[in-house]
Amino acid sequence: MPGGALEVAAPPYEPEGTSPGVLLFNRIAALRHHRADAHATAWQAQGLTAAGIVALADGPLRARIEAETNLRAASAYRTLSADERDTLHGGLLKLV
Repeated sequence: MPGGALEVAAPPYEPEGTSPGVLLFNRIAALRHHRADAHATAWQAQGLTAAGIVALADGPLRARIEAETNLRAASAYRTLSADERDTLHGGLLKLV
C-alpha cells in the first residue's frame, strides 16, 4: 500500500556491525508494518474509518476483515520456500 507504514519503515537502516538483536527487531517490525497496512486496506475496503474498526464488535464483518488482512499480509511470505517458512516459524517460536 503506497504511503503506508511499511513504506516508512522499510528498508530499515542497518549499518555494518548492527547487532543480531537489532537486525531481528528491525526486520520483524517491517513485517508488522506490512500487516498493519494490510489491515488498514481491509477495513477501508469495508468503508470503515480507524474509529470504526476500533468500535467494531466481534462478528461476521470483523471476521471478514481479519480474513482479508491475513490474505493480504501473506504476500510477504510467498517469496519464501516452504523450508524457509518453516525455519522462520521455528525461529520465532524460540523467541517466546
